[in-house]
Amino acid sequence: MASLAAVAVKGFAAAKTAYTAIGGARTVATAGQFMSSLNRGSQIRKQKYQEAEAYRDASMRRMAATTREAAEERRKKERMHSRAIAVSAASGAGVDDPSVVAALGDLNAEGEYRVLSTLWSGQDAAAGLQFRSEAARREADTALDIGFMGGVNSAFATYNAFGGASKIVPSPTAVSPQGNPYSPSVNPPKKKLWGT
Repeated sequence: MASLAAVAVKGFAAAKTAYTAIGGARTVATAGQFMSSLNRGSQIRKQKYQEAEAYRDASMRRMAATTREAAEERRKKERMHSRAIAVSAASGAGVDDPSVVAALGDLNAEGEYRVLSTLWSGQDAAAGLQFRSEAARREADTALDIGFMGGVNSAFATYNAFGGASKIVPSPTAVSPQGNPYSPSVNPPKKKLWGT
């Protein structure tokens, strides 16, 4: 154990002597910018996952409410049908009378239409909420990547602001007579264009 501590102290002393003031500030600032951007992406990701979960829950609640509303419409349909049979029986008409059969058929069709339209509108609303949930989930998956790329970008910007230089030397660019940019060192312009 003592030898491990001695090695650690010697390593720390060597690192401290190699650590220059401007290099240390550049490293700390670069790391700070990177971590800040990565943390921001992580927070946005967490927020978007919560938003997606809320939309998913709202979609499920909308479908539950739609199911209850459709059941209520079905109960109303059956009640109207039963009432129509009772009224026709009280008037002396039989249930098998053609006018009563036609009226009962129309009442059943209208009731079923109301049930199905209630279900459709609820499913449509729930599908919209589910779509928003999926969109928020995709945004959450992308947020961390965006935070990472922002961190890399700000780290390079901070590094260059402290005097760091990138090794990439841009090639000179020029504009052709047609207005297109090109690099004279890589692809010099052609003397003859299209056989002229």
